[in-house]
Amino acid sequence: MVRARGFTLIELMIVVAIIGILAAVAIPNFMSSRSRAMEASVRANMHAVHVCVEDFSIMAEGYYPGTIDTRVGDVLTSLGYVLPGSWGSMKPFAHSLADGRRLPPFSDYALLHPHASFHNPFKMSEDAINNSAGPPAAPPAGCTYYTGYDETGVKGDGQTALGYTIFAYGKRAPILVLLTPGH
Repeated sequence: MVRARGFTLIELMIVVAIIGILAAVAIPNFMSSRSRAMEASVRANMHAVHVCVEDFSIMAEGYYPGTIDTRVGDVLTSLGYVLPGSWGSMKPFAHSLADGRRLPPFSDYALLHPHASFHNPFKMSEDAINNSAGPPAAPPAGCTYYTGYDETGVKGDGQTALGYTIFAYGKRAPILVLLTPGH
């Protein structure tokens, strides 16, 4: 008697059950890893903003921008420096953090310009960076916020700031890294 080669129905059912169990274990781990990777990208965005704010401070005599659109020349002018007319159009004095943009690509005048990977990892069409006078009521996931503080500690949109805070939101909650001067 010649026996047919192949698998029995029971063997196939056991293989399908094993694959199902492995998938039930692996898929949630994959989704969790993906979310953690996106939050790591937001932390990298926060770090990029932090570096750009400190760069701005070096160009602006130790002061920070009041908003992400404040230009170095605005800060120097508010401090009493008289900039010759031709200097106002020079790139160092025209620099700001985002140059009026909230999404990449940023212009050549934005200090975030060389950071090609700067984006909102959760939703590319949403803001990647914005100003904040406080935590927004319904923040978009992945957005990095900059808040400048004046000498009285008031959050604001003035031209100069003595301090700042950078914070962001992950998928469901704020990211617990607050960047401030000296950190």
